[in-house]
Parts: sequence; C-alpha cells; structure tokens
Amino acid sequence: GRFSGNEPTSLIELYAEDARFEDITLRHAVRGRPALREFFGAFMNPAHRHNTFTFISYSGNAYGGAIEWTWTARHRAPFLDLPAEGKETRIRGVSVVRFKAEKIVEQRDYWDARTLIQQLDGGAGERSGR
Repeated sequence: GRFSGNEPTSLIELYAEDARFEDITLRHAVRGRPALREFFGAFMNPAHRHNTFTFISYSGNAYGGAIEWTWTARHRAPFLDLPAEGKETRIRGVSVVRFKAEKIVEQRDYWDARTLIQQLDGGAGERSGR
C-alpha cells in the first residue's frame, strides 16, 4: 500500500488523541493530535515536496511492532538546510509503533539520512574538494 497526499486529516485518524510521535533522525518529538496535525501538515505541504510512502513489511502483532517503508520525495524547497528543489530522493526507514484500541499511541521513526543527503548533494562535495 501507499501513503501519500498533501493533507494530514485521514492520517491523523490513525492516531490516539494523546499519541506520541518522535522522529529520531530529526530529533523532533510531538504529542497529541493537534501537534501531530501541525507536524504532518508542514511535512506534507505540497509547496515543499510531494511524498510517497511505500509499505515494505510489518513485523509485530495487534499491540505493536515495526513497519518498514520506502519514502520517495519530489522536492520543491530546501530540506535539511540543503538545496533540494527539483530533486527526487528515495530512502528506507522504519516506524516502531504501539497500538491501543486499534489506534497508534506511540511511534518512533528511524530513517536513512545519510543516503538522503548524498542524493541531494549529488556528488557536489567531491567536485568542490570538501
């Protein structure tokens, strides 16, 4: 399955009211649906990028587990303070989730920042002699 879109409403419904979400790679944590809506809304903003998440696998049970995914982004704005406009990145990541009453109560995302930075940099580091 694919998770993509420009607007977080349907995504937010997967989460409990007081869900905790942490992006370990970005060192960013939020709690509760309003904060999640703000975080996901900024991430999904079509002026910044178009995201596609492709599900790879789930290991776990009804109480929690790990979701492996691929994130493809077509960038329209800088990302991680790097010029990204017009570039496409494709990386892998994992979400560790905990469920309660079929809603996500806790999620921690880990993703491959090094590969994303290399894809954005496009070898510029070698050319400039850094």
